[in-house]
Amino acid sequence: MYKTSALWYQVFYLDNNQVLNIKTKQAMEVKNNKDEEGQPVVIAKNDGAINQKWTVIYEDKAEKIRTSGLNKDFGLMINEPFII
Repeated sequence: MYKTSALWYQVFYLDNNQVLNIKTKQAMEVKNNKDEEGQPVVIAKNDGAINQKWTVIYEDKAEKIRTSGLNKDFGLMINEPFII
């Protein structure tokens, strides 16, 4: 984590569910494409992969933090493993 400087390399925008750098168009992604809690988020070449897709939910619109049951925002059970 670096101190905020608001220079071009720290300015991003949301486009088609991707968080992109304003100058390089590189995308924010979950490293190694792992769908697990605690994975690092990095900036990489924009390839449109699923690990570069994000859903923004504004805090005032999100459900209260729960540890079980159905997450209505994502349609998945909280803390329940699943296979696709």
